[in-house]
Amino acid sequence: MDNAQKSGAKVLSGEEVFKLYDTFGFPADLTRLMAEEQGLTIDMGDFESRMADQRKLARAAHKFKHQQTSGDDWTIVSEGAHSKFVGYEKTEGLVQIRHFQEHDGQLVVVLDETPFYAESGGQIGDTGLIKNDTTELKVTDTQKDGDRILHIVKLVAGEINDEPFLAHVDTTRRQAIKLNHSATHLLHAALRLVLGDHVKQAGSLVTDTHLRFDFNHFEKVSDSDLTRIEMLVNREIRKNDQTAISVKTFDEAKQAGALAFFGEKYGDEVRTIKFGDFSFELCGGIHVQATGDIGSLRITSESAVAAGVRRIEAVTGHAAEEMDRRDREIVREFRLLLNSDETELSDRVKALMAEKRDLEKQLKSLQFHMTAASLDNLVDSAD
Repeated sequence: MDNAQKSGAKVLSGEEVFKLYDTFGFPADLTRLMAEEQGLTIDMGDFESRMADQRKLARAAHKFKHQQTSGDDWTIVSEGAHSKFVGYEKTEGLVQIRHFQEHDGQLVVVLDETPFYAESGGQIGDTGLIKNDTTELKVTDTQKDGDRILHIVKLVAGEINDEPFLAHVDTTRRQAIKLNHSATHLLHAALRLVLGDHVKQAGSLVTDTHLRFDFNHFEKVSDSDLTRIEMLVNREIRKNDQTAISVKTFDEAKQAGALAFFGEKYGDEVRTIKFGDFSFELCGGIHVQATGDIGSLRITSESAVAAGVRRIEAVTGHAAEEMDRRDREIVREFRLLLNSDETELSDRVKALMAEKRDLEKQLKSLQFHMTAASLDNLVDSAD
């Protein structure tokens, strides 16, 4: 925005707005508000076009999730076991490409082992790079197909070969996803505490920019309950409890009190995620080391999805901090406009609204009397 002002531009390009959203997690609405503060507008048409392109890429990637492939569809690069996931322990490592295929102009590669998390349990797949001295592949998504972990890639340079590659997960994006995933667990626990044990997860989406949590509940969640829920989650974040991760049999985990997430298929052995005494879930996703890593959570919306199903959306980390900053700016602006301190701001606004209503009533009364007087004059003139 500073660059736009210095250059005299009045419009922030859709490319810049998309980069803020895609790279740093800034919602477009928040960017628009900040731009308006600086006397700028944003090119929403270009932004929406870029978002549409991203959604097309995501839909193309999802095709791989459901596509059943045979061995004849793959080009073999090297022999051996494939798709061992090592992403819990590390975010980069030396790998070999086992086989690949081309689909709708995109390449899909399967590695011997991978630090890339494949979309599962509501958590989106990792992105990053796979490269060696001669070849570079940009990973745009990671999906599952049976026992295969599929890396949807763009060939940036070179050609696929049987030499070792360095696989590197986009750690900035991964970290943002981790914050939102762990916060989703805390949100689930807080919902059950405030609304009741009938609350069950009915779906979720965990991305690098926000989280979305669907749950069973029979009515709209009140503003006061939303405030309590948000406060509970942030209290647990401030406790900075270490994340306890363990592997148990499914029966052991259930007997210990772990909650199962919606839509997940569990084997004989399951992975559990525990945050202090507050949250205990079965989950195969990626999480923070301690709750304090989340920073804070801000609920952005609550809505109905279907009969008996509600949805909460929220942000964490830097995005939550930016919401706090924006709220403080709004309060500061109102204080200056109304020449009032923060404790009196609500009363001042209410008084202005009451004054406005009184003036509107007086205006209507005046208009009525003026109309009546005009009619009387017309009648007198006719006589």
